[in-house]
Amino acid sequence: MTVKGRVTDDKGQPIPGAAIQLKGTSRGVTTNENGEYSITVPSEDAILLVSSLGFDRQEIALGGRSTINLTPGHGGF
Repeated sequence: MTVKGRVTDDKGQPIPGAAIQLKGTSRGVTTNENGEYSITVPSEDAILLVSSLGFDRQEIALGGRSTINLTPGHGGF
């Protein structure tokens, strides 16, 4: 299963270089200059770890979703 999405700030601007990692593995990707990412996961119940400079690392449960767009808030995503 492939999960994709976009990471933007609270003004809708892309956050390039944000790290998206599959929890419990070394598999990960970083967002491109448009804040977009795509990562292959083993199941729809996978958990992604998301981090970016200046924001706390967060765990995001897929819950069957294949598109997850993220906007960090105060203290994290």
